[in-house]
Amino acid sequence: TVGKIPIWSGSTTTLGDSLLSQSGTILSLTGALTRLRLTDGTNQINFGLWDGSNYRLEGDDNRKILITSYHTDGIHFGGSGASDLVVKGNKVGIGTDSPKSLLELSGSNPVLNFYNSAGGTDQKYFYIQNVSGKLQISKANDAYNSFDQLVTVLNSGNVGIGTVDPDALIHISGASNGTQTYALFSTGPA
Repeated sequence: TVGKIPIWSGSTTTLGDSLLSQSGTILSLTGALTRLRLTDGTNQINFGLWDGSNYRLEGDDNRKILITSYHTDGIHFGGSGASDLVVKGNKVGIGTDSPKSLLELSGSNPVLNFYNSAGGTDQKYFYIQNVSGKLQISKANDAYNSFDQLVTVLNSGNVGIGTVDPDALIHISGASNGTQTYALFSTGPA
């Protein structure tokens, strides 16, 4: 058939009509569970559609998978042509295609979450966030819909504990019920 790449059908005289076809420079596989497997007899790598809805790139347990690019722009991952995650040299960018450090998060108020599955109720999420030029260390409840800012650092260097707008180098704010200790300093063992 025109446009089809023949695959031996098992018969001694005929070639089968393949699910593998070529159109211009594109090699296509068609079918419900379409996979391309490259194997050297012992090791394999599979590309394709596994369960009718999910695409995978999967290697066996004998070899690691290396994705490399010799282009100076690195390796880009994303949907619809977007660069959501970029690896350039030893730098990773999320939301940027030009990371300046080992890990760079870029976006409107980027957040780095720290999740501890062993934490108690509403003690699983802590996060660091850049909010309008303020670095904030905060916590969230388990549903991730209620947030408390714990420490704020301004561009000026002012640090706030219990306040998001510190007006001194160290600004501690809390309830004034006479039972809280705001600072404890020690010179060593007594």
